[in-house]
Parts: sequence; C-alpha cells; structure tokens
Amino acid sequence: MPPPVLSIRLAPLAPLLLHSRIATRITPGRIDTVIADTSGVDPAVLEPLRAAGAQALDDLQRRGGISPLITVRYILDRAIPGLVRIDASEAQIDVYVELGLMPQDIADELAAHATHLARRILPMEP
Repeated sequence: MPPPVLSIRLAPLAPLLLHSRIATRITPGRIDTVIADTSGVDPAVLEPLRAAGAQALDDLQRRGGISPLITVRYILDRAIPGLVRIDASEAQIDVYVELGLMPQDIADELAAHATHLARRILPMEP
C-alpha cells in the first residue's frame, strides 16, 4: 500500500481551528494539515517539511515493525541543510527545523499531531 499524500498549508484562522492553530484531517490516501496563517510559521518551510515528511513516512512504512508508542519530536536548530531534516527510527522521529522558521509552541503542537498520526497510520509490531 503506498504511503498517503501529505499536504501542509497555511490558511486563515477558521472555525475548525477554534481551540488550536493546527488542524489535521485524514482521508483515504491523504493527510491534510492546515496551520493558521497567523501562527508565525514561515511559508518557506512548508514544502521542505512536506517533502521530508513524505520521505520519512515512505521509509517507515517500508521498514515495518514500528513501535505502537512511537514519538515525534520537533527540534528547532541552527543551520539545517534544506531547512528541514528528519531522522526516523522504529521508536522515535526527530524533525529538525531551522531556527526562526516557526515558533516553539507551533513546533510542539505539530509534534503532538504527528505523534498521533504516526501511531494511527504506521504499521505496528506483530
């Protein structure tokens, strides 16, 4: 089964974002993430984040045996080649984002969404 298509975009704060600045919707074959355009996320990070996420998701699905307690962390750091880098193992996914491209609270919220998604859609240990 191919990995789902990832979509990450900024949009005006909408009624569905009343309690959060991020909304994620899963449909068959697709994961859509909407971030409020007032969140402080630099639009330049969206495509590198989507591309790195799609590659990591593909790698993890092919690898199989993912821990049901997998955790995703977003780490804001300096001088990340390509703005975003992802290191993934069976138990943890570290998403490195160049410092200044998003506020820490948004990175934390994206990590929570990504952890939930990873636990829901990735293959688990037998």
